[in-house]
Amino acid sequence: MKKMVSVFLMMLLVVTALASSAWAEGKIQPFYNQTARISASLVINGSTAECMGKIIPNSDATVSSMTMKLQQKKDGNWTTIASWLASGSKGETVSLSKTKSISKGYSYRVYVSGTVKNGVDPAETPSKTSSVKSY
Repeated sequence: MKKMVSVFLMMLLVVTALASSAWAEGKIQPFYNQTARISASLVINGSTAECMGKIIPNSDATVSSMTMKLQQKKDGNWTTIASWLASGSKGETVSLSKTKSISKGYSYRVYVSGTVKNGVDPAETPSKTSSVKSY
């Protein structure tokens, strides 16, 4: 009996450690009812920032608006230096891929947000931030 309790406690410890690790690495994503997936990515190629954003709605929902912002960290604050808009039809994936010249000596990120609605439930406002890249 003691051995079973020990094994159970050991398994519980392992599961807790794995869950904590997933949380620390940012793998846990918010749950959305009308949004299947949202992504934001940034590639720096020389002095050019390649910004990509995508919102995939569920088949019965529409991305009524999507905003993608390129942000620069200056004096400790994130400032938007470029912004683009897009929208889509029911069930349609909305994506943007844009480039922008950037300055050396700063950190950059892409922020994507949108409004997704299916006409029945309240609209969702999913958002995603890319990893930070320095140039």
